[in-house]
Amino acid sequence: MYPIVDFWKFDEQVYLSTVKSGEECPATIQQIFKEVTRNLLSADDDVKSETMKRMGASPEMNIGDFAFFFADIFVESVQYGDRTGLCSLMSEIKDKDLMTQLDAIKKQAAKAGVAPQDYCRKALSKTTIDYDSPMRQWTYQYCTEFGFYQTPSQEHEMRPSNLLDVPYWEQMCKELFGVPTLAERSIDEFAGLHTAGTNTMITNGGEDPWQWATELEPRKELGQIGLMADCADCGHCADLYTPKDTDPESLVDVRKNIIRWMDDILSKPSEKASDFIQ
Repeated sequence: MYPIVDFWKFDEQVYLSTVKSGEECPATIQQIFKEVTRNLLSADDDVKSETMKRMGASPEMNIGDFAFFFADIFVESVQYGDRTGLCSLMSEIKDKDLMTQLDAIKKQAAKAGVAPQDYCRKALSKTTIDYDSPMRQWTYQYCTEFGFYQTPSQEHEMRPSNLLDVPYWEQMCKELFGVPTLAERSIDEFAGLHTAGTNTMITNGGEDPWQWATELEPRKELGQIGLMADCADCGHCADLYTPKDTDPESLVDVRKNIIRWMDDILSKPSEKASDFIQ
């Protein structure tokens, strides 16, 4: 994974993936988010409170944190292979009132495993070890090493720029951990702009937003190979899931190529440790 501070292409991939179901899907998400953002910024505390409580969040939650949580409902649905299900839901609720839409999206959040407490800085500030939640550790990692600030797309904005811009992420990370994001140090530590590993296969799902942080220009001279499962609902780590008879042809082909590549690597004579000692 390549450290990226202003990771706007992540948000852009949410658009590129959902638009496969037609313009209606991303447009509905954008419209709902626009109304939610208006409520979050409302001078009427009751309007803000009702919106947050409708999604199972505390009215005391930071509105930027809530926007991050709300955006991740759509992200996680796409990222983990439920883009078609998400877009079917958007088609069903596009003409409903906002509160009815939020009720449906709350169910989608539960389906995607997205909960407000995983995004609330008050919850993340607690240092008590919770074996069921890695969110504080993950937040510390991206805050200090990689950035991965999921900012609004510069081409097709799928999240509010006035709530989730770079300053939001910087302030949130500073409040939680009090340390700067040292992405440049990580780039230097992990071989610069491109991975230097040999005999490496890099696989991606065509709808996965994280693909833009991976090695997209494999170096053949180092034995690096890149494969993309470009198919419906092929998201994060799609090639590692248990195969099904209904898997798309592109995903099946990627898995076959992985097995052939591994067989080829393992059939070669292994190098001795002394070969690496100068």
